[in-house]
Amino acid sequence: MLSFADEIILGGGMKNPFLTEVFKKKLGKTFNIIPEDPKQLSNLIELAKKKGCKLHFPKDYRVANAD
Repeated sequence: MLSFADEIILGGGMKNPFLTEVFKKKLGKTFNIIPEDPKQLSNLIELAKKKGCKLHFPKDYRVANAD
């Protein structure tokens, strides 16, 4: 997708590994699948920059109690 998309919006469960591993945000007990090598996430962001593809991540999000 990075080869032909100008911009990609990451939301839902796809954003969680990036927010926790790359941007060091605390998301609590949310569903979060981290790759075996978390550096892959940073590498993916760098590859997107090289390909000229802008990645959009949420600027804000809400964390709620499990109740």
